[in-house]
Amino acid sequence: MNRREFVISSAAAAALPAAESRVRIGCQTRSYYVPVKDRARLLSTLTSIASAGFAGFETNQMCLAEDFENPSAMKGEIANRKLELFGLHIGGRLHDAPGLEKARADVARVAKGAKALGGRFVVFSPAAQRGLEGAELQAYFHRKAEALTELGRICNGNGVKLAVHNHTEETLRGWAEFRVIAEKTRQNEVAIVADVGPSGLTGQDPSSFLSEYHMRVAGLHIRDYRDGKQVKLGAGAVNLMGVAAALNKRQWRGWALVELEGGGIAGMTADQAARHALAYVRDEMKLGL
Repeated sequence: MNRREFVISSAAAAALPAAESRVRIGCQTRSYYVPVKDRARLLSTLTSIASAGFAGFETNQMCLAEDFENPSAMKGEIANRKLELFGLHIGGRLHDAPGLEKARADVARVAKGAKALGGRFVVFSPAAQRGLEGAELQAYFHRKAEALTELGRICNGNGVKLAVHNHTEETLRGWAEFRVIAEKTRQNEVAIVADVGPSGLTGQDPSSFLSEYHMRVAGLHIRDYRDGKQVKLGAGAVNLMGVAAALNKRQWRGWALVELEGGGIAGMTADQAARHALAYVRDEMKLGL
């Protein structure tokens, strides 16, 4: 371990809330194609997630927004299924003043709701700004890091933690954007939920990034692609075993969250695909053992 890695590891206690004793395997509710605000479908999905053997779940904040002010009934539904709420997912725009102002308000609202429902993270997906190159692109990365720091402090003030989530654009150039974010934000203010799925579309293997910044990673989103189509885990181009090797070598402890796209996987029901993914993450990737 070099000095830089030692400094990163030494700060780990402040990086993530309540460090896990092992990797936990959860499921994003969209894996079961849950319509937003359809309470009956959401509860049915939570039952399916629990029955499959997942430890917890993540969901779009709109699915639970009506529970923010009166959370007791939904907290009971979650507890009855012996699930944990990893966090609530929200999108936003950070590259202009109106977008940032709205993100501040939205994150504050969702952070309060997540805390009330027993969640630990606000999973934030910033909209990408395309068409930038060189110094202009680097400046954009730095502005985004500053905005995320502000949102992270809002989350901390409400008793949860911000976790920034990537889409395809953030993985380009060897995950350059997230490398800047990891370097320019504080561990106790901004965590990372790394979606490894886009690497199956772009060829940008996340293993090196995850190894280097493992202490910043609160969770993974795990799915697989081949030839532009979603496939069952292990059948695609995502280097899932490389991801597992990188994190297991570092004794990473966070959440591995199965997140299958709403279009499903050919020849499998949503439940079959989710159960296969759980087994693959546990038995092949050796996460969660």
